[in-house]
Amino acid sequence: HVRYTVLALGDSNYAVFCAAARQIDQTFEELGAIRFYPRGEADDAVGLELVIDPWSERLWPSLQDLHSKVAKGVFAVGRAPDMNTPQNTLIVYGSGLARSIAVAIFELIQRFGGHCDMQPMAYFKASSAPGSLGR
Repeated sequence: HVRYTVLALGDSNYAVFCAAARQIDQTFEELGAIRFYPRGEADDAVGLELVIDPWSERLWPSLQDLHSKVAKGVFAVGRAPDMNTPQNTLIVYGSGLARSIAVAIFELIQRFGGHCDMQPMAYFKASSAPGSLGR
């Protein structure tokens, strides 16, 4: 099963505040993925760091807890987990500051021995296959 979290960066001065991240979150949930950590919604109108800093600080213990549960087989369904299979992380990001934050998270995951990929949000186009994030 896929476990995920979302950090949205937006500006509440716009009617579509964090809409893309909310859609990604909803789509993952509809497809059966399990959110392991609450979605964060950082607002540039009041200061992104007011959400990003505490959200990021609490994210790392949640990732460690998730990794520990996977390693112990808590999430195994009918069989022991194959610990030779790497636990992968996909970071989907926008542009500007979102890309910078994504790179920092990517580097931290790699530093701790995790496997990580990054894809720009534009990669998930509206013409993607049915059931994809771009629907």
